[in-house]
Amino acid sequence: MPVITNSVRHTDQLPAMAKALDVSLDQAANEGKIHNFQRHNAAFRYSECSKKPACETWLAKNSARATNAPNYCRNKALLEALRIG
Repeated sequence: MPVITNSVRHTDQLPAMAKALDVSLDQAANEGKIHNFQRHNAAFRYSECSKKPACETWLAKNSARATNAPNYCRNKALLEALRIG
């Protein structure tokens, strides 16, 4: 049951991090830059993350227009590759 619990607990992480980095996951999907399985895998990676408290603090300070994801972010490379500007 821990995986299910963690998955539910981390469902907000991907959209919050994407917003902070000015990444539109819907736009990226529409443009074929990310596929549904990649989006699902990115969301699932957060379920295995042990840095949730640090991430919540980072998101509170960087809720929009952050330059880079924190180094510990499990989706750093993906999200930074999808940045709009």
